[in-house]
Amino acid sequence: MASLRYRRLWEGVSKSCIWREGGRKGLGGGGEGGRSGRRGMSTRPEIAQPFPSLVITAEGVTASGSFAETQASYLNPDMSLVRDLDRQLSEKRLGLVAHYYMDPELQGTLAALTWPHVKVADSLAMGTAAAAMAGSGEVEAVVCMGVDFMAESVQASVRSRGLTALPIYR
Repeated sequence: MASLRYRRLWEGVSKSCIWREGGRKGLGGGGEGGRSGRRGMSTRPEIAQPFPSLVITAEGVTASGSFAETQASYLNPDMSLVRDLDRQLSEKRLGLVAHYYMDPELQGTLAALTWPHVKVADSLAMGTAAAAMAGSGEVEAVVCMGVDFMAESVQASVRSRGLTALPIYR
């Protein structure tokens, strides 16, 4: 029982370590002279992953490891897409609210926009932001990026402030 608990602890702490059954050498014992069947831990370089790193320079961003690559996708949005979306939002006078569970690429694109009526937030703050956008008189509709109940919540927040004619698009 205790052995399983320690195994789970080590699996959570270090993905570069593996557990082995039997009498092979490892950090946890069980080598020559050890009890047969005792679990040991071994660090094998062929399964070790590099520590995630994100290097930011004047020339750009370099990522190593999946976590760092996800961060880099947020920091490096497609600027042609950003410009196009900025233009369309301002021309059509649209507000945009999105849930913060959206992909980092999408959040990075939205964060790079200059149009002021864009908000990435939790579902409650999405409704508050949409109502503020509607109350500003600068938007003619609000686009809601999230699951259906979020759009319904946004619509309820906007309607509760007396803005019944404002379209909410899903």
